[in-house]
Amino acid sequence: MTDIFGQALKGYLNGDLPKHVIQGKDGYLDVLNTEIYFSDYSDWKDHEKAILRYVQGRVLDIGGGAGRHSLFFQKRGHEVHAIDISPSAIALMKIRGVKNVRLMDLRAVDFPEGHFDSVLIMAGDLGLAGSIKDSKKLLRNLFKITSPQGRIIATIKNPYDGKQSAEMAKVKARIAYKGGTGDWFSILMISPQRLKTLARGTGWVVSQIVEGDNGFYGALLEKRSKGIM
Repeated sequence: MTDIFGQALKGYLNGDLPKHVIQGKDGYLDVLNTEIYFSDYSDWKDHEKAILRYVQGRVLDIGGGAGRHSLFFQKRGHEVHAIDISPSAIALMKIRGVKNVRLMDLRAVDFPEGHFDSVLIMAGDLGLAGSIKDSKKLLRNLFKITSPQGRIIATIKNPYDGKQSAEMAKVKARIAYKGGTGDWFSILMISPQRLKTLARGTGWVVSQIVEGDNGFYGALLEKRSKGIM
């Protein structure tokens, strides 16, 4: 795996300010400021702040990146465990003071049953499971490793662009930074309504939606009282 995302994070930490780009095979293009992964709470979007109010207990931060969410909740007394698929992100989070960090793919999350009370999947990372089948598998896995009061807190990209009412879109993409490109990966963009459908049969129910901007929204998923249906 070519760790272009990790290179962008390290570059920013070393004073390099170029943006990184998410390129899609279908022409999709998203230019991102790397500094967002290092931003303070005061700079976070309103929908992000609103959905993060539901965090409780021991926290798993999936796709920790530079560790901004992990550090925020760690400083507030939560036990936080962060995972990422990027070796450079893992090293960076350790440097920045995240106490519990592991190199791990979200499609193969491996923790004891009932271990976490809250799972963070921010910045559209829920879609990185790459398919409906694997997204459901991920949700079922998160059901197992969370407590009876467990919850998932997410921010998700909505494919609805004001012109067509697509409820789900699958994009084949890669990250480009300073002339280098990473490996191709699949990401799902999921509407709030389709998220409710996706959650069926996984033990989770969508209990809160917080509308945001730039196509993102916040979502809270909680456990059904009778477990996986």
